Amino acid sequence: MKSIKKTILLFTLLTLYNCSELNSALSNVNRGMGGKCRVYIAENYLYDSSSDKWLSGKYYTKDRDGNDIDYKEDSWISSCGKYYANKGVFSTYYRTSPYSNGKYKFVVSCSSWY
Repeated sequence: MKSIKKTILLFTLLTLYNCSELNSALSNVNRGMGGKCRVYIAENYLYDSSSDKWLSGKYYTKDRDGNDIDYKEDSWISSCGKYYANKGVFSTYYRTSPYSNGKYKFVVSCSSWY
C-alpha cells in the first residue's frame, strides 16, 4: 500500500510543472495525512498566449479602447482569489476577466498548518 501511495505521489509531482500547483498537490497530501490548514491562499497567474506560459500576477492596466481598468482588474482578481481560497478546496480554477478578457488561473494551497 505504501508503494502505491509513493507511486501516485511521484506521478503527481512529475506531472505538475508549476510550483504553486505542486504546493496545492502537497497540501492535499498533508490534509490526507490528518493535517488541518490554518490559512488558505489563492495565487493568480495570467496566461500569455505569445509565450504559451502562465505568468505570475496581473499585467493589464488598459482595455482595448485605452480605458484605465487597473482598479477594476485588481478588485476582480482579489475577489476571485478570496472566493476560491474561502472554498477551502486545494485545486486550480480558471476564469476570464470581464474587464480585460485576460485568462487567469487561481491555484489554492495552504500557507500555514495547525
